[in-house]
Amino acid sequence: EKRTRQIVDLTEAQAMNIDRKTRKEIAEEMHSSEVEGTKLAIIGASPITRMLTKVILAMRKQKSETRFYKSEEEALTWLKEES
Repeated sequence: EKRTRQIVDLTEAQAMNIDRKTRKEIAEEMHSSEVEGTKLAIIGASPITRMLTKVILAMRKQKSETRFYKSEEEALTWLKEES
């Protein structure tokens, strides 16, 4: 079974500067997307963004393998690994 693999680049995101409308749009997208079985690599996330991401994913109750990385190269290496 082949798993979906995704990379999310948050290097320029600043969680504290996201307005209410944008937060609502992000939440709606998170609730409508399917993450079950996804291998998700997130790069450049601040500590608060990491925490919020973990909370959102836990609330979804869908199993996905998510890891955080500082560089795209590290993230891509992990995504290419078989699991």
